[in-house]
Amino acid sequence: MVRTAQNRFNTLTSACVWRECVQLLRQARAVRPVWRSVQLFVLLGTLLLTSEAYAQGRPDIVWMRGGHSSAVSSVAFSPDGAWLASGSWDGSVKLWRMSDGALVRTLSNLSAVSSIAFSPDGRLLVSGGGNGIIRIWRVSDGALLQTYDQETSTGAYSIQFSPNGQLFGYGRWDATVVVARNPFARRDGDVNGDGCVDDSDLLRVLFAFGNTGSSLPEDLNRDGIVDDADLAEVLSNFGSGC
Repeated sequence: MVRTAQNRFNTLTSACVWRECVQLLRQARAVRPVWRSVQLFVLLGTLLLTSEAYAQGRPDIVWMRGGHSSAVSSVAFSPDGAWLASGSWDGSVKLWRMSDGALVRTLSNLSAVSSIAFSPDGRLLVSGGGNGIIRIWRVSDGALLQTYDQETSTGAYSIQFSPNGQLFGYGRWDATVVVARNPFARRDGDVNGDGCVDDSDLLRVLFAFGNTGSSLPEDLNRDGIVDDADLAEVLSNFGSGC
């Protein structure tokens, strides 16, 4: 029988647990009766917990990484599952690649981070905390697009985008919930997200015409293919926001 790494881990763990139990039994025999009952009680608890753990199984850990210098207070997956962002009390936001756990980028929030969230299209990442500043980052290059401080005097301890990405909401220390407009919400037909539907958006759709995939920016209606419908959306909104 081929022994996998998981099998070897289970065997080693089991051996360590039973060795600990044997040591507890030996210690219990050497102490006075009043302490012996205490150690036997500890032994019984160890056996019960161990048997329950084996019955339920262990979660499969994909990867673990360090890098923050203080508590990690918030994590968020990108909508396409390609990235994991982590916010920490050390004042930083880190972006990790899910495929191999590599640290791709560190963003400086300048104060403790309480909450982070990706926009539904995955282009933006927001961070909030007790200093009353919400920071909006561009995921592709880590650029800080805006610091937002409207109605944030008592902090932004929890933050989330609306499903369509047009709004974001945050919770304050003074028991208040605020909903605001996303200043970088994508307009209909705005492929590159610069706020203006123009020639560059039209060209991107034309060059990607016929391509298929699950996360193509040119696939404006998210049906899995860049086609006439996406071209029509750009043309019908041409000039908007410019």
